[in-house]
Amino acid sequence: MLQPIHPAPSYHAFILRMWVEADDPAQTSAASPWRFSLEPIVAGDDLRLERRGFASAEELLAYLQTEMRSGL
Repeated sequence: MLQPIHPAPSYHAFILRMWVEADDPAQTSAASPWRFSLEPIVAGDDLRLERRGFASAEELLAYLQTEMRSGL
């Protein structure tokens, strides 16, 4: 049987949700805070892979950078 020369690339897929948080949706402004959630798309059961919430884009990016360094 032929063996691949190069291993398959490693990738991770996520559902990213983002929304503006406001008490009154009609009163949103540029100053209204954005919120984010990230949910891995995986096959099988892995309790470690849950939806995570973030209060800012900076928190989201910091999480992704940390996970990339650790290999997800």
